[in-house]
Order: sequence, then C-alpha cells, then structure tokens
Amino acid sequence: MKYFQDFFWFKMGIAILTSFLYFFSFPGNFNAGLLSFIALIPFFWSITKIKKYWQGALLSFVVFFLAFLLITNCFIKINIIIWIVVSLIYSLIYYIPLGLALVYFNRKYQAYNIINYPAVFILIEWSRSFGILALPFGNISSSLYRYPYLIQIAAFLGEYSVSFLIVIVNVSLMVVLKFLLTHKKLLKIEKILLTLAISIFILNLFIGIFEIKKNHPEIERKSINVLVINPKIKSDIGSGMNKKELADYSDARLNSVIKLTNDAMNKISSNVDLVIWGEATIMNDVFWKYKNEGVNYYPSNNAIKLKQFIARKGVPVLLGGYVFELKHGKMIFLNSSVLINSSGVIKQTYEKNKLIIFGEYIPSYLRFLIPYAKKMDLKSRLISKSRTVFNIDGFKIVTPICFENGFNSYLRDLLRSGDVDLIANISDDSVFRSQFEARQHFAANVFRAIENRTNVVEVSNFGINGKISKYGIISKDTSSQEGYLLINFKKKEGKIFTTFSKYGNLIVGIIIVSYVIVLLMMFINFFISNK
Repeated sequence: MKYFQDFFWFKMGIAILTSFLYFFSFPGNFNAGLLSFIALIPFFWSITKIKKYWQGALLSFVVFFLAFLLITNCFIKINIIIWIVVSLIYSLIYYIPLGLALVYFNRKYQAYNIINYPAVFILIEWSRSFGILALPFGNISSSLYRYPYLIQIAAFLGEYSVSFLIVIVNVSLMVVLKFLLTHKKLLKIEKILLTLAISIFILNLFIGIFEIKKNHPEIERKSINVLVINPKIKSDIGSGMNKKELADYSDARLNSVIKLTNDAMNKISSNVDLVIWGEATIMNDVFWKYKNEGVNYYPSNNAIKLKQFIARKGVPVLLGGYVFELKHGKMIFLNSSVLINSSGVIKQTYEKNKLIIFGEYIPSYLRFLIPYAKKMDLKSRLISKSRTVFNIDGFKIVTPICFENGFNSYLRDLLRSGDVDLIANISDDSVFRSQFEARQHFAANVFRAIENRTNVVEVSNFGINGKISKYGIISKDTSSQEGYLLINFKKKEGKIFTTFSKYGNLIVGIIIVSYVIVLLMMFINFFISNK
C-alpha cells in the first residue's frame, strides 16, 4: 500500500500529461499536430515503471478516458450524458486491455517495447472500427492531416500505418530519454530496433517527398465544375418540434439552400455541371420509396419547389435527404444521398450503411442511461447495403454520408472498381456545432483521398466545405463560413489501384501474422522442450 501511495499516483500524474498532449495535437482549435510525436511518452514511461497488471489497466483507463473526454467535447452540445458514456465505454472496452498488454510485454519482453508497443496500440485503434460499438474516431494518425509529406505511406499500408509511425517515434524517444537520464546501457536488440525506427521514419519521409514531387504529366481529360453549397444552417433535430414546427423548419431550411444556390449561380460566369448540397438538406416528406417504382417525389410543396428550381436551372443536383419507405407495415427512413437530373427527375439514390452509435442509434442495453434513447429506434432506420456509384455524364462519384468517411475499409469497398473519379462526403456537422468536431471529420477525408488516390470534396451544411487532392493536399476550405465553392475536378486516367485499395490495411495484417508466427514458434519450442 505504501508503494501505491508513494509512487503509483506520481506515475499516474505523469501519464495524464499524455491526455492533454493528445488533445492539443488533434485537429481542432490548436492544430499542433507535431505534438503527437511526443504525446504518448509520459504514458509509456509510466507503464514501463509498473509491474502490476491492475495498475497498468487503471492507468491506461484514466489516461484515455480523460483524452476521450477532451477530444469528444463536441458531444456536450448534444447531451452531456452521451459525452461521458462514450468516453467511459471506449476506455473500458479498449484501453484497459491496452494497459494490460503493455504491462505484459514490458515484464516479459522489455527489450522489444519499441516494436510491441506500436503494434498493440494500432490493433486497439483498428478494433474500434468493428461491431455494434464501431466508432473509428480519435485515431492519433489524424493529428498529421496537415502534413502530407508525412502521411503518404497510407496509400500503401492504410491510415493505421501513420498511427504506427507516430507511436514508434514516441516509444523510441522514450527509450533514448531513459538512457540519457539513467545512463543504463542499451541492449543490442534495443539499438537494432532504434535503428529500425529511425530508418522507418526517414523512409516514410522520402516516400512522401517522392510521391508528391514526382512528375505528373498533364493529360487532357474530361472535367466537371462542381458547385458546393455551405448554407451554414443549424440542425434542430431532436429538439422536440411537433409536426407543424418540423414542416416549417424544413421549408425554411430548403429555402435557404435554394436561395444561396441561386445567388451563387447568378454570380458565376463559368458553367456549372453539378451542384452538391450537404447531408439532410431535405428533412421532410420529399422522397418516398415505392416497392415497384423506385424512389419518387412525395407530392408536397417542398417537392414541387425543389423540382421546379432544378428544372429551371437545368443543372443536376446531388443532395442529402431522407428517403421514406413502408416496410412490414412500419414507416422507416433512410439517411440518403439523391441524384436529381437537370429535368428534376430522381435518377439514383444511395442509403447510408454505417450508422453512428449514440448519434443515430443507441444499443438497447444502454438506453436507460440516455433520456431521449427511446426516440432513437434502430428498427426505424434501415441499415442499407447499397453501394451506389453516381454517374454524371460518365463522371463517377460515391457519397459516404457523415462519419462513414471514418471507416477506411468501407470506403475501399465503395471504390473497389478503381474508376471512381470523386469522393463527395456529405455531412451535417451542425449537430455538434463545433469546429473541433468539424476539423476531425475533415481530417478523415485527407486519409481517404491518399489511400485511394482519389480527389475528395466535403460538403457540409454547417461544418467545413473543401477540396482535397488525391495526395491529401487541401486546396480549398470554407472554414464554416456561409457561401459556396466552385471546384473543377478532372476524370481519372483509367482505373487506379493503390496497394491499400488492393489489399486493405496491410500494416494490421503484418502485425497479426507476425504475432501468430511468434506464438506458433513459442508453442513449438515449448512442446519440444517438454517432449
């Protein structure tokens, strides 16, 4: 107990520095991304000083519970209980095992911390993108979204390889720091792994420079002018509006977007080939899905107004809205994107596949914690399996909705054909009303662009509208201001496949296969020695 009182809380205090450094390095108000290269040092240092598993589990839980509270502070605008519950659940499920694993490796294979710590950390990040609790939010890799030269490796091994790079730098600096402070001689294997870590960092930098600076011959290709609208309208869904209030609010919302689009098109001298509006621009009963007829307009005033506007302008519109469907006697709705051609006819729809936990559904066993959970019935929201690729005169576009852009394996699946010309991520960040959340959302699109070597445009009703090149370079950014962007996108030069688009998160596969091989070797040695 004396040991606990005298030393453990001191180690805990040191480790908590990681929570704040983690927060400061994330996209948002500070954008001090390079801090991520030292953010984990206090945590790793404290873990290496701990021998008891329960202490490692508690330390890891506290550090990442506080870190998640800080980086998910945007949830306060929705519900303070959700904010706490999200941080609590993810820290319990994912970061207690992290603490246990790190203590185990430090006790049994301390000399290999430089390689084991990044491997375990990345497996934890990757595992958060699966299952009913999937929320690929808060990956440390996102801290480097403004440093394209450091993140091109994502095109080969996926976003998690950038996290691996950051963590291996942290562990290496910690080992060097301990050597300088204690003058304890480094083991031969530690010197080899330090050399490996330095080589990985330098190689990654050279890859980034080569990929961005290599010659790209200009080829005449088909292109389209895309008008992106940011009306800066706030979402008031869930605020207790009755049917009339919701209808009035939906009318005002649509009127705002139509007016801004009309004003923009009157000012622009260039031709506009496509207009894109954000997620849930159309909130009321505009689209209805009939069993045998596909998706059509519901005969409402909004539908008539929308159809007349598009037909008058003669330009197709790709927008976010809710598509309603009667299924098994119950009305369900699908968060969708809808392509309406220049004549005002609905041509294609895509329905959201990845619903966001605590935002669009809450597991039944957690609903007692959330006052409005009964309204968030997963059965009333259909989880679609659609993989629609929109086609605008031969120009192919996919539209991940909201935080679907955080699931890199899902986006890889959407772009499997290799000839998708543009990723248009439509969102409605007004739910959070936070620049911090909007920046993290935007950062995820940087990695999707690099992984798939495909241009990205984010279109939000309140957050950030911007263009990201296939190398992750941000060229236009509205920074939450009301207005519009006219962006020219060129068609791809045939089918383009990256190593990531072919094989997925290779870094994760390498780690898993390596551990399986080591375990098999240990088992074989154990069997032989006891034979």
